[in-house]
Amino acid sequence: PLMRRVFGGQSPSLILEPEHRDPTSTEQEGYMHMFAGAMMGIRNPKAHANLTIDKVRALHLLAVASLFFYKLDAMGEG
Repeated sequence: PLMRRVFGGQSPSLILEPEHRDPTSTEQEGYMHMFAGAMMGIRNPKAHANLTIDKVRALHLLAVASLFFYKLDAMGEG
């Protein structure tokens, strides 16, 4: 719910493409779903269980985190 509130709706807290100022864009909605999905599918299982991941899985998770931070960093360049 937090990610959907921050990135979604008619007046999101964070607009990923500030130069366009269209909070209803499909890109904004897509990233909202990706951030929400990461919380549900990546963060929550690790937070609620003592899981062990291998090196390949760790690299995949780092790639996802890198994409998210790259997108958030790009907000300041607009």
